Amino acid sequence: MRACIYTRLSSDPDGSSTATERQRQDCQRLADARGYEVVDVYEDNDTSAYKRGVVRPAFERMLTDLASGAIDAVIVWRTDRLARQPRDLERFIDAAEAHDGVLLSVTEPDFSGSSGLLILRMLTAFANHESGVKAERVARKMKELAERGDPRTGGQRAFGYNRDMTPNLREAEVFVASVFLILKGESYSSVMAQWTAAGITTPTGKQWRLSNWRRMLMAPVFAGLRSYHGELLAGNWQGLITPETREQLLAVIGGRHQQQQRRVSVHLLTGIAHCSCGAPMNGTSRPGSGGKAPYVEYRCNVLRGGCRRTTIRANKLEPAVVERFFELATTGAEREAVDPTAVLLALREDEANLAQLVRDHYVERIINRAAFMAAKKQLDARIDEQRARVARVGPMSWLRDTGALHAEWERRDLTWRREMLRAVVRVVVAPAGRDRYKNRVTITPAQESASCSPAHITPPAPSPSR
Repeated sequence: MRACIYTRLSSDPDGSSTATERQRQDCQRLADARGYEVVDVYEDNDTSAYKRGVVRPAFERMLTDLASGAIDAVIVWRTDRLARQPRDLERFIDAAEAHDGVLLSVTEPDFSGSSGLLILRMLTAFANHESGVKAERVARKMKELAERGDPRTGGQRAFGYNRDMTPNLREAEVFVASVFLILKGESYSSVMAQWTAAGITTPTGKQWRLSNWRRMLMAPVFAGLRSYHGELLAGNWQGLITPETREQLLAVIGGRHQQQQRRVSVHLLTGIAHCSCGAPMNGTSRPGSGGKAPYVEYRCNVLRGGCRRTTIRANKLEPAVVERFFELATTGAEREAVDPTAVLLALREDEANLAQLVRDHYVERIINRAAFMAAKKQLDARIDEQRARVARVGPMSWLRDTGALHAEWERRDLTWRREMLRAVVRVVVAPAGRDRYKNRVTITPAQESASCSPAHITPPAPSPSR
């Protein structure tokens, strides 16, 4: 009779366990004693038979071979290696009955006849119950650890921390410095280049990729927090940054991610300057005529609903905007218009309100769908606005602290300059009238403030050829 051996181990993350080999040896001895020829061994290592949705490749191949008659018997060390879910056992029984296949267990009695089938189903039911009780026990333990503030155990250590969750001094210093560089407006590529040059790798010694590096920056562990079922709880280890700084970082990263979905601009005021009709203006490089040098011109964006009537040369607009930016940033009027603590508190309150709204609709069923969607739309809009304001507070708080704004402006790239301008100024350009260069541009603070009056500029007159 042709037999196969099926072995399984639920957890073996590093693949070093010999448990499945011991199962195979015991099963082989049973096959020899019964006079069966073992034609194949099916092994599912580090694979659960209890969790829903888990596919066991070897188990599936074994069922196919058993149903086709390629094998006549299946030998297991114990039946819970074969199945811990009654539905998987029934699939096995259907496959075995197709060609009168049999099941043999090293540690359990024969399962022949209707009584044997009853015992087999009972053993699987007990195995399922055992796994369920264990899962409940583990879940309760994890909840207790979370409420106590203990860090997660097992797996890879967190970057910036040692195994015992004390700060890894070199990594912690690099992490904190990088967070504040990003809040200042430094680009991801620039910060990551510094990590690569310094040989800073992942805890497993691999080079960072942008996606997992950015995800790592946002982890709650660095703010002394841990998550449990979506809820953030205070941990009992030392955070590298404050929860408020993490909130600010999340807003900055989220805002940049949205900007990256749009086309990257190569002109200083694209999307920052707006036509008086309300549409954004785009910078366009244009060739010079009559042997003159090429130039950049800002035009009202007709694709965004613009009037297409407004154009202005970059050399007439950009110097005035930059000058006004320095004036607003160094006087501090714009910074005082936003209280970061108040914004964060309002953001957290609305996020809690949104979570309660979801529970009221989906769990408690105390509000209908129409009321839920109307309230959710308003909360989503407020949350998006507050996150954008938090993102703007980051670079502005840095300007207040350092003061070396002019030197930084010369040193930084276009992306940084655009983020600074977006945080500080709002630029509106009117179409050219009869006196086409007079009072066309209005520059106001990005956040309205009574102490900041709008600035009107009159660009210098063009050369006669224009």
